[in-house]
Amino acid sequence: MRRLWIIALLLMLTGCGTETVETPEETALTVETAGLADGRILRAETAVVPGRADGSYDLTVTVYEAADLSAPVQVIQDTVGWPTAAARWSDANFDGWPDLFYTTHTTVRNDYAAWWLWDTGAGRFEKSEALSGLAMFPDEESGRLTQWEEWTIQTYAYRIYGWQGDQLVCLREIKKNWAEEGSQSLACTVTDDPMGTAQVVWQSRCMAGTEEEPALDAELQRWMDYDHKG
Repeated sequence: MRRLWIIALLLMLTGCGTETVETPEETALTVETAGLADGRILRAETAVVPGRADGSYDLTVTVYEAADLSAPVQVIQDTVGWPTAAARWSDANFDGWPDLFYTTHTTVRNDYAAWWLWDTGAGRFEKSEALSGLAMFPDEESGRLTQWEEWTIQTYAYRIYGWQGDQLVCLREIKKNWAEEGSQSLACTVTDDPMGTAQVVWQSRCMAGTEEEPALDAELQRWMDYDHKG
């Protein structure tokens, strides 16, 4: 269920034109377009080619100005473990310019992505190591990003990030995990860290599978709203 929610959210975030192009069987090609703040339209063509011995894929994202397809603005190349890793658009640093991201690999419970931020001075995308890794989901309305990490069906972490200048910082972490290895006791904590000094603002425990657990999950859900202060 969470995986379906994540996929739906990714599609909502892009808000851009999508086109699938007929290509040979060994190559999957997807086209995405997005408007820049200065009125230009960028076109990103993503080609994913299988065939590596380890099961990974060669990914190439070719970025053009839609008005001039004679020469690319930039070519991004990567090796990914996910066959449908089409590049998509979203403004991850909330500067009004679209940024690029694509899925690099997935596990049973989590998705991972690479992010490339538009550099207005250079007129090209630069990879963001801070954003790349476990999937991030920007919310332009709040100006924050969220991240979901799941360990088991019962244990997870939900994180809320924000920008302080050009630095990405974790503002809040909501965590539900086993209190001790091998135990059936669940420890839940909410940690706020807006100034770089972690402070636990809420915590509780319960035994897994008891009637207390749904109530604890509901309380954690309330803390996932960053405006909730307890």
